[in-house]
Amino acid sequence: MKKLSVFITGLLLLATMTPQARAQNQNQNSDFFVGEWNVTISGTPQGDASFVISFIRNEENKLVGQILMEGTPFASLYNVTEKENFIITALFSIGNYELDLLFEKKGDNNFEGMTAGMFVTKGVRIEEEDCGC
Repeated sequence: MKKLSVFITGLLLLATMTPQARAQNQNQNSDFFVGEWNVTISGTPQGDASFVISFIRNEENKLVGQILMEGTPFASLYNVTEKENFIITALFSIGNYELDLLFEKKGDNNFEGMTAGMFVTKGVRIEEEDCGC
């Protein structure tokens, strides 16, 4: 009986720690993706596409973003989802097309991923001294 109560206590402790671990992981993600990124999508039918993506935290502490072309908002990212291990997914629309993004941290100032599940996408953080902020 004592083993059963120790086992149940252990399960309860594990269940209460799991949400804390997820929240801590999300905070780590928030520190990584927030900011501006030079992004290149390689191999599109129109050639390589380069632009800036800006990620911020909104008042609900959710990650949101915009695609900027020549400093002007071009498209909003929506359904931004943060996953474990510094991976995010998002959607954006261009014309009548809805495209998905998948980004994964690669090093301290880079990410790699895919756009529309078929185009290699790479991002490099724009450092504050580089952006004139």
